[in-house]
Amino acid sequence: MSYFCFLSVFVFIFCFYYCFSLAQAFYTKAFLPPQQL
Repeated sequence: MSYFCFLSVFVFIFCFYYCFSLAQAFYTKAFLPPQQL
């Protein structure tokens, strides 16, 4: 049970970090001009 809880927390943190980095990249491409890379 403890292993399952640890795995579910790890997957939740990984999904949250992935969604956050994806949203950050989307906002960076949306609000910054393309020539300022």
